[in-house]
Amino acid sequence: MDIRKPLNEPFRNEDIEWRIQSSGKKGDRQWAKVLAYVQARAIQERLDEVFGILGWQDHYQFIHFSTTDSKEHALMKDGKQVQDGVVCAIEVFDKENGCWISKSDGAPFTNFESFKGGISDAFKRTAASGYGIGRYLYKLTFGFAEVHKDTKKGKYYAKIDGTACSWDPPKLPDWALPGGTGRPPIVELEELDKNIILAIADALNPAAEKKVNDYIKTGAITGTNISTFMHDTYNAAIKKKVDLSGMDEKYVKRLKSNFEIEV
Repeated sequence: MDIRKPLNEPFRNEDIEWRIQSSGKKGDRQWAKVLAYVQARAIQERLDEVFGILGWQDHYQFIHFSTTDSKEHALMKDGKQVQDGVVCAIEVFDKENGCWISKSDGAPFTNFESFKGGISDAFKRTAASGYGIGRYLYKLTFGFAEVHKDTKKGKYYAKIDGTACSWDPPKLPDWALPGGTGRPPIVELEELDKNIILAIADALNPAAEKKVNDYIKTGAITGTNISTFMHDTYNAAIKKKVDLSGMDEKYVKRLKSNFEIEV
């Protein structure tokens, strides 16, 4: 029996939670890029359905590891910055071979509810990397949230650049919902969009242009992520202070009208 299909089946909207990956302000408008995660409870139910309530178990090991990141829960030890983390092992019983199979992954303690958050993140990572549960969400690129100035209008509350707001997550594509394939469809880019991306990438450096060309040739840029890729490529050019003033006028028009990018 191939258990990959029931393990990899996309989850319902209500089983997905969202977190802000980055945020900021552009003029008087707040913006936020968000990432999707499967709730730990939904993963537990999936494991129950596939392996049975007594057919799986999880174990945790708490560790310290060196890090150069500035983290709230980091501490100094022997002159090195050390952070607390969790390794989660999920074991499932292989009835065909009569043995337990174990796979593991880890995560650092989180800034909010550090102990509980670390355990939850390690569990989710192991489920995705080890058993493919929710792994399809990695195929989603950054999505832009709908940010509201009214703090009660959106599903989630946040502070962006010190200003309170609320936000709603983007709509998941059909392929990332129950009954979907779990894979984004390959959609041919419009020639104009290819040229815009290549023009920006060429202004960055030859390596960036080659990377973009490879993405286009392999279909890695799809209809579901073209907007995000366009924003990210353009923002990379801005950060490197690349002069885009000489960009073709039709490119500028496309960026403004289709992607809300002010060139």
